[in-house]
Amino acid sequence: CNADESEPLMFKDRVLLESDPHSVIEGILLAAFAVGAQRGFIYTRGEYEQQAQIVERAIEQAYEHRLLGEGILSSEFSFDLEVHRGAGAYICGEETALIESLEGQRGEPRLRPPYPAEAGYHGAPTLVNNVETLATASAIVRIKAKQYRQIGNSSQPGTRLFTLLGHVNRTGLFELPYGFTLREMIEDIGGGMQWAAKFGCALTGGAAGTIVGVEQLDVPFDNRATHHGVSLGSGGILICDDSVSPVALLRELMWFFEMESCGKCTPCRVGTHVARQTLDRLLEGTGTSADIQSLHALIPTLK
Repeated sequence: CNADESEPLMFKDRVLLESDPHSVIEGILLAAFAVGAQRGFIYTRGEYEQQAQIVERAIEQAYEHRLLGEGILSSEFSFDLEVHRGAGAYICGEETALIESLEGQRGEPRLRPPYPAEAGYHGAPTLVNNVETLATASAIVRIKAKQYRQIGNSSQPGTRLFTLLGHVNRTGLFELPYGFTLREMIEDIGGGMQWAAKFGCALTGGAAGTIVGVEQLDVPFDNRATHHGVSLGSGGILICDDSVSPVALLRELMWFFEMESCGKCTPCRVGTHVARQTLDRLLEGTGTSADIQSLHALIPTLK
């Protein structure tokens, strides 16, 4: 279970782990039973010490009630689960880097193939899913798939957790059906822009998402949103009024990725550094048209 929630703007996994850890454990058990796994880990973000303690207590309770361990509920299914604390590395949110870290190695992504489902933890087939996915699995089993599919829209049923932050009147964590638009999120969920300010731009999908403008306010959040330049990503949404410079926002994001690069791949290690320096010059007013061209040239390399 990938609980290494290191993406800026995000705290949905933290809320799930501290408010309902048993729903996550139940989802892990369902997944383990489905694939025939016998051992599991909840890999938590290094800074989530309090949440790790809550989950460890929930795991103890599950063992006490024979929902974990040998012969669960007198069945032939056995499964052991433990918490593994990360060390604050953003890259370990990537599934193969997470597995490397679990094995005691430096947190760096592996070349794929093979994928974790073929050869993951110590070479064994390994299923990696995030906290929200596993908690949703237990909810689907509880309310039944047919009822769950009635939530959301025809393109994508179900719900998604979003963190709404920035220049709106109501910020926080919200569970919404797929199909919501950014405009509805600002006006209905966020209570409108603060100080009746004018919308400028939004960062959708977390730090690794996309910066969108007014022309994308009515794009529904579903699996087709990326075709319109709107990222669902981790579900983080930052709303900015027109006083925020998109260039300054992009520079802060690039600084984050430069600092968090594991350094394994040259495009990331060098490219984020060069991009950040270029954005620095643009913000200082010393940039040139050549800097703009170099940024465009870097895009496919960084992708």
